[in-house]
Amino acid sequence: MKLGILSVLFLVLTLVVLNSYYGLISLVLNHYNGQIVSGFLVLIIIIIFFGLYYGLIMGLMKGLVYGFLRSDSDIENKTAPNQGIRQSIINSVLVILVCYLSFILMLLILQLLSFFRIKLTLLVLQNTSNQNNNLEKYLISGWQPILFGGIYFATLLGIRISGISAIKHFVVRIILWSNGCAPWNYAKFLNYCTNRLFLQRVGGSYRFMHDLLRQHFANSYAQNEKRYEEALTSFDKAIQLNSKPAWAWGRQGRSLLKLKRYEEALVSFDKAIQLNSKNAWAWGHQGWLLLELERYEEALVSFDKAIQLDSKDAWAWYQQGWLLLKLERYEEALISFDKAIQLDSKDAWAWGKQGRSLLKLERYEEALVSFDKAIQLDSKDAWAWGQQGRLLLELERYEEALVSFDKAIQLDSKDAWAWGQQGLVLHKLERYEEALISFDKAIKLDSKNDLALYNLSCSYAIQGNIELTIDNLQRAIELNTNWKESAKTDYDFANIREHELFKKLVDK
Repeated sequence: MKLGILSVLFLVLTLVVLNSYYGLISLVLNHYNGQIVSGFLVLIIIIIFFGLYYGLIMGLMKGLVYGFLRSDSDIENKTAPNQGIRQSIINSVLVILVCYLSFILMLLILQLLSFFRIKLTLLVLQNTSNQNNNLEKYLISGWQPILFGGIYFATLLGIRISGISAIKHFVVRIILWSNGCAPWNYAKFLNYCTNRLFLQRVGGSYRFMHDLLRQHFANSYAQNEKRYEEALTSFDKAIQLNSKPAWAWGRQGRSLLKLKRYEEALVSFDKAIQLNSKNAWAWGHQGWLLLELERYEEALVSFDKAIQLDSKDAWAWYQQGWLLLKLERYEEALISFDKAIQLDSKDAWAWGKQGRSLLKLERYEEALVSFDKAIQLDSKDAWAWGQQGRLLLELERYEEALVSFDKAIQLDSKDAWAWGQQGLVLHKLERYEEALISFDKAIKLDSKNDLALYNLSCSYAIQGNIELTIDNLQRAIELNTNWKESAKTDYDFANIREHELFKKLVDK
């Protein structure tokens, strides 16, 4: 406040000095009355005038900003989230207004002063009218750069003093929000955590209710970053300090599961459930582990329990559906996937597995809708593209199926099944040379791919290549004897069915 008052006094003093300069210059010009001296003194007038002019503006502006807007105490008790940022925005706006009004005030005062002084000079300097007219024109027309310069410098100073903090704050929030790392309304999220007793609010700040919670979330971050060994070490230490928290045992189990130390993980999940039998998360992850161990019936019990405790857990519904799909209980699997999608309609995997269930139930058109949705949500899911191609192949829409398999292979060039299916589509389109290339690729990636070997022999049979037909068909039958019966009636072998080598292979 004191600095602001001094700034106003500085304004008055500067105006007085400026008046004195004008008076002195007028007397000097009147005394010498010479062309060269007059031009020289006009130059001095301009230099002195603009030096004081802009110096006055900057001095006054700085004094008002730091004098009137700044508090005598820099320490402020915060009572709400983002209180400091909101105050920074208010201060920035006030700085811009004060600075801009200062420019306008200075413009009005100095232009008025210029008008009267120049008129006085014209009366004194009768024989230098041209120079005086130019000076008058320059001084009076100088308001435009001052006005626009005022807007520029006022805004710049407002941002520099207070606005930069708010800008940085919002840039960070936008980056975090756009990357899914934090909600946009972060204060609402923190208040929600406070209501759930995760956090404690102290004025405008928040802190964890207990340090174990902080450790838990830090370890969860390590898990999310796939630093499972590091996370496991942290959970081991947490359990050594306090073996009672069920969440610590559960997270230890998840780390062990990710490290494929399944038996140890099962012990951890059992302990977590023993400590808290209503822990839906632990039941669900126990089911996931049992699914990995192919202990399907036990896994189903765990998923059922998880859903019973938390029927709004989309992940648990999805895992249950995936297990039922493996057990070929397609109707039940479809119910689970429907529920998972109802809870989370943006889960591409759930849409894909729903499509798979519908395909198995021969509800092809519905399945196609599901696969389309899965691809729409995740266009880089090679599995979904492959399943869509499989369905289109079933519907005999070969050209569309070929596009799907091409995309699946583009996304995962090491998928032997996709190469084999691409070859089958090309075979159906009678593009046999291309089909041979696809089948060869499938077999190179998986030498035990009996389906690809059988289809390869079919393509060679149509081309009349007896030797390669018999060779690949024999390899297919060695891997799967069912191909022997298929070959007896397959139309592709019609041209060589009476050949001795073929008859010997399929009849023995």
